[in-house]
Amino acid sequence: MSEERGILWNFAECAVTGRRHRAGDLPCQDKTYACESGGTAVIALADGAGSAAFSQEGAETVCREIAMVFSSSFDAFDAEIDGTLVKQQILTQLRTALAARADECACHVDALASTLLAVAVKGDRFILLHIGDGVIGCLREDQLVVLSQPLNGEFINTTVFITSPEATDTMKLVKGDVADICGFVLLSDGAEMSLYDRRQKTLAPVLHRVFNTARGEERANMEEMLRRSFENSVIQATGDDCSIALMVRM
Repeated sequence: MSEERGILWNFAECAVTGRRHRAGDLPCQDKTYACESGGTAVIALADGAGSAAFSQEGAETVCREIAMVFSSSFDAFDAEIDGTLVKQQILTQLRTALAARADECACHVDALASTLLAVAVKGDRFILLHIGDGVIGCLREDQLVVLSQPLNGEFINTTVFITSPEATDTMKLVKGDVADICGFVLLSDGAEMSLYDRRQKTLAPVLHRVFNTARGEERANMEEMLRRSFENSVIQATGDDCSIALMVRM
């Protein structure tokens, strides 16, 4: 619950192993996280690099780390007018957490490579962070709006990771008023195939129903519904892992 206005947010998250990873008996490399702490509501999603041996560990690490970073430093980040400085501070903390996890896994930090999408809300303000591919959207005045489009490299199946040298320059950091925004959603590139139209750059209309359902549903029930939908439909459109994280005003 936000301390300033008392807005309650409902959360839901889901990550499902894709068909390629199932065929190879490999773990899901997509990770999600959603929580509220210190008056700050946060959703996060990370897609581990397919070529990185421990990317699922890195993805989980950065999801939890960004939630802690935003919860502890939201006001400072929001007040800072130097966006590059905020990006550098965030990346430093994320990479420090990854270095510690790399020591635990006895691997190089590049083996933990992943993308990262996150939205944090406190009071009337939000901060959006996006490194790599995937999509960030919102429900604004009953309309689905894309807030941040995928960042791919030269080819559609390449992107930027937290461990990439160009992460600071390509990171999207957006600050704004929550105002008429009712909810936020994060999609991995696998989920994009069903829930985002690359040509039109629009979110799939079904997400409107997802938001409305999540508004009045218990989190556990909502996440089970998402899991079933992803298992039965979303992962059938791609071989990739598929994940979603959302928050919506009650």
